[in-house]
Amino acid sequence: MLKEYLYKNDTIFFVGSILFFYITFGYALDYGRTYDDFQLVRQFFNSPGDAKLISTFFYAKFHFYPIYFLSHELDNFLTYVYSYFFSDILNIKIAKNTNFLIHIFNSYLLFVILKILFSPKNLKEKLILYLSSLIFLVHPISSQIVFNVTTRNESLALFFSLLTFIYSFKLYDKKNTLNYLFVSLLYFFALCSKLMAVTFLGIIPLSIFLLKNKTSNYTENFKRIYPIFFTLFITFIIFYIIRDRFISDNILSFYQNFEDLYSKFLIALKFYIRGLFFPFEHIYIYADNYKKDLSLLILFLFLIFLSLSMYFLLKHKDPILIIVIGWISASLSIPILFNLIEYGFPLISKLAERYQYSSTPALSILIAWLFIKLINIKYLNTFISVVCAITLIFFTLITLDRSKVYKDNLTFFTKAHENSPNNAHEYFFSVPLVEGMNNQNMTKYLFNLYQLYNLDPGKVDWIFQFMNYYARDNNKKGHDYFLNRLKKDTKYDPPVKFKLAEYYFDNKEYKRSEEVIIEIFSDFDKLLLDYKKKGATVNITNPEIDDVYFLLALAQKNQNKNEEALGNFMMATLHNPMHATALYNSSVILKELGQHELAKKHFQDAIKLNPFLRETINNINSD
Repeated sequence: MLKEYLYKNDTIFFVGSILFFYITFGYALDYGRTYDDFQLVRQFFNSPGDAKLISTFFYAKFHFYPIYFLSHELDNFLTYVYSYFFSDILNIKIAKNTNFLIHIFNSYLLFVILKILFSPKNLKEKLILYLSSLIFLVHPISSQIVFNVTTRNESLALFFSLLTFIYSFKLYDKKNTLNYLFVSLLYFFALCSKLMAVTFLGIIPLSIFLLKNKTSNYTENFKRIYPIFFTLFITFIIFYIIRDRFISDNILSFYQNFEDLYSKFLIALKFYIRGLFFPFEHIYIYADNYKKDLSLLILFLFLIFLSLSMYFLLKHKDPILIIVIGWISASLSIPILFNLIEYGFPLISKLAERYQYSSTPALSILIAWLFIKLINIKYLNTFISVVCAITLIFFTLITLDRSKVYKDNLTFFTKAHENSPNNAHEYFFSVPLVEGMNNQNMTKYLFNLYQLYNLDPGKVDWIFQFMNYYARDNNKKGHDYFLNRLKKDTKYDPPVKFKLAEYYFDNKEYKRSEEVIIEIFSDFDKLLLDYKKKGATVNITNPEIDDVYFLLALAQKNQNKNEEALGNFMMATLHNPMHATALYNSSVILKELGQHELAKKHFQDAIKLNPFLRETINNINSD
């Protein structure tokens, strides 16, 4: 009786997922906000010429109300209701619960899709599919999505995409207005949540076509698939037109240089696939351990797997492996093309784990296929069950460990340094260095700074730390010693020189800042000439040329060289039309030179470009 109930009813499976996840990871509900909040702040204030600042603001703004409600207002509403009827609760705790529930729903929706793909014939096969969905539930890649409240859009994008997948199967079997409406609306919401949902435009029709091709005539199958693809495609076109109009209205532009696409594509593909199958490596954003040779190896193995999947399709008419390949390829590879964005809608971290989230269902499909194939073979039942149990326990333990990374900012960065191959020793001294600085404990600060300097004497960060310390201590000999080390023992190139110019500017040595910047322009001229002789062109991005002009103009402005400063502020805006701060400063100089109308126009343009400028519109009318 119980077997029959479990076979026909999924309620107990859904409740089981909720209980399992909350019992295992419920402690994380007490965690605070994580690193991304502060990462965004740094992105805002360190972005060149305000371009990324403004585009990030527009990216956050570009949400239709249902998505915005699920991302923000739902938490506020639930916090108010709970606090009103029970006791005060932190909004962050409600937000964590929302993340938990959306992720659990995604796991359950995957379970529904697995049943559609494999049509379980008995309770044993259904349990295998459920355990496969649990592998997605506890996969370590999901840790960033679940424990970090700022990455909910990835959960929502997959949530609406999986619902679109389910209703597309319904539309295949029964074409009615309601199913068309559901497919279109759900896919539209998926695209609004995250543009990466565009990949399901290919994943869904391909999966249904291959699956149904086993039982349907090819021509009839194509006729049934075409309306589904057309519905998804039209929905995407409508979304993209709205999005494109939004981008045009806000003067956003996209990156167009594809010279290094080959390298970036292989590196990203290797990163994603390695993270998908080997989550125990603790890959962090700042590890900087990506090598093209390993990328080629991963790509080679991927092509072998593709060949194997084609064999099963053509020889045994089994489409599951091709569906897995299609899902992984679309979810991991194609988004790289969308991620190559310099302006417009930027990605805070191009290689963060959150972008792998929509690919992990493919792993559950692969495991389910493998287990279904082997579970009925004699003597393998116990082996398959043990392997499945070990995999779940293994993933759960890793996710438990990784969840601690998202406890708070200090924990995240500590773990990032601790596990990064490039920072294994640096970690032990960098954290107490910051603590000593914050607590004004100079003994602790200097001790750890000396340790870091001895570990890597050529690292410019430590040299600048010493220069700052000796400058504030009025120790000219100590300051000049490290200044000479900077010039002699490091690669004293434009990026380092730009840091030095910023250092001089921050210390109000404007003349010396100007002199260093003039050196940078001389280096640029030499670099351009060398490449011209070779018949090649070079695009200078480190440091950004508009930033160099802007800093030069600031140094000149502080020396009362107003006309020279005005010219360089305008050069900054010429190289970067989004440089609102340069426009604002040019308006100040124009006003001082008596050109009030032009000053007013520059100021209005600056405010239009960057609503974050601290100055108000009242400045326009002041004398």
